[in-house]
Amino acid sequence: MRSTSAAPGSSAGTSIILQRSAVESNSARFARTVSSLAAQQARCGYGPRLPFLVVSPYAKKNFVDHTITDQSSVVKFIEENWDLPQLGNGSFDQIAGPIDNMFNWNNQRTEKVILDPTTGQVVGGN
Repeated sequence: MRSTSAAPGSSAGTSIILQRSAVESNSARFARTVSSLAAQQARCGYGPRLPFLVVSPYAKKNFVDHTITDQSSVVKFIEENWDLPQLGNGSFDQIAGPIDNMFNWNNQRTEKVILDPTTGQVVGGN
């Protein structure tokens, strides 16, 4: 669906289409996730939405990723990065969303940020 405020074929209209496409594919992924866990006892699916923060010199600066992730996404990243086998039958790492898009492996950032331990505000850095 194109935005009514953007001319057809404009970059804003294209952006809207890409965002809807990503949402629709995430919905389809969630549906597959729920159905694949249906046979597992005591599994309720994803829990409450929580922020997922990546702190790394390779993390993309000021980047928000809309991929469905959870704590098992970290386990999946470790397994794939170091060529380790998956944990086993019924583990959430088998269906976890990837976190690779949150990194830029070609650009290691070197700037430092110093935060006030009481307020969390930036008080120094490079």
